[in-house]
Amino acid sequence: SGFEKAKTETVAMNSAVESSVSMLSKGFAELNAKVLGAFRSNTEATLDLFKAAFAAKTPSELVELQMAHARKQLEVFSVQAKDFSSAASKMPQSL
Repeated sequence: SGFEKAKTETVAMNSAVESSVSMLSKGFAELNAKVLGAFRSNTEATLDLFKAAFAAKTPSELVELQMAHARKQLEVFSVQAKDFSSAASKMPQSL
């Protein structure tokens, strides 16, 4: 009957929506974990720079430390951006 067919299609649609929401939720959790990990890593790198800066004996040593830190962080930011992009691109494909 038409009612049974509509009921079956509704149940199938609800199941598909639940599955999509679950996958989207997992995608957001993965992205959130990556962002928090990046925040922690970047904070630790900055604190390490501050420790080293206080131990620097000359202004040139301080400048060298800052330049090395900046180069390293640019590399780290590039990797983190790729990780974020990869995690984010998985979410719409899950729907």
